[in-house]
Amino acid sequence: MRYTSQLRHSEGRVNNVLGFDASGVVVKASESALFKEGDQVIFAGVIGRSGSNGQYAVVDSRIAGRKPAGWSHAEAASLPLVGLTAWEMLQCHFNLVPFSRPKKEETLIIVNGAGGVGTMATQLARYVRALVSV
Repeated sequence: MRYTSQLRHSEGRVNNVLGFDASGVVVKASESALFKEGDQVIFAGVIGRSGSNGQYAVVDSRIAGRKPAGWSHAEAASLPLVGLTAWEMLQCHFNLVPFSRPKKEETLIIVNGAGGVGTMATQLARYVRALVSV
């Protein structure tokens, strides 16, 4: 299958609905779902499915989380992909254990940390890992 940078010329399957991160309210759920109707959730999309900019989205409940209380849907929708990327970077690549106190003072330098992932990684390192120098 050949893909081009121009969506209209693509020979592959085209998702007509764009978008990735989302926040919304569960309208319908199966018996085995982790959430029930009326729950407010956030999720990062999945490649190969329609995006989150549609009126409805079909989501596997295992990749969704509860929307933080007190956050608007717009605020909550900014979290999933950026948060997961920053969390995985700190935990998987730097081996930082969440909610543990460092035995000695550690310093973490995040180069070009002004973007979404960088600012999230800075906050997670400071408040979840309890690093003093970030």
